[in-house]
Amino acid sequence: METALLLMIMGLSAVIPATQPDSIDACGWFEAYLPDNCLYFHANIGVNCAHFGIALDTLPDSLLDHTVMVRVRGDVTLLENWCGLYYEYVVQDPVITPCEARDLGCGVLDRDEVDHCNTWNSPVYGRLLIGSFQGYSDGDTVRTSGVVDHCTASVCFMTSVWDVTFYACEESPPAVKSETWGALKTLFK
Repeated sequence: METALLLMIMGLSAVIPATQPDSIDACGWFEAYLPDNCLYFHANIGVNCAHFGIALDTLPDSLLDHTVMVRVRGDVTLLENWCGLYYEYVVQDPVITPCEARDLGCGVLDRDEVDHCNTWNSPVYGRLLIGSFQGYSDGDTVRTSGVVDHCTASVCFMTSVWDVTFYACEESPPAVKSETWGALKTLFK
């Protein structure tokens, strides 16, 4: 189903480039902003989050879910009076495609007992929020693929991984899909 709106994604409090970027090619997600019929596009630029305006006549309703990561490509223009703002970086004629999950390497699954957050701890990415252990246990070392999202607002952590898939990690003892391995490693930490 298509939502017929003049869509624009606003640049609110986020990392705004000091100079106007010529183009954008980034993964991120959309968030509706009413009553002005505008949307935010939360773009992952390096390890930061930036917001861009995107001028479209329609957008599928399925993209109005912050867990749906999309790649936006297009030329950026500084426009005046977008969605009540004086000036805004806007992507003209954007191309929207799915974000591809990538191999993030090996890390350790951990459940934060204070905030009850499931995390994956990586030597490269640090501590990232994940949805579930997918049958693995707290303390298991697993290889992970997914899409890193620096724009997530959460009580747990600011960076999340979406479209997560876990695999056995060659560099560690084999994780088993049961409570026994993670529980045993927890006892001997």
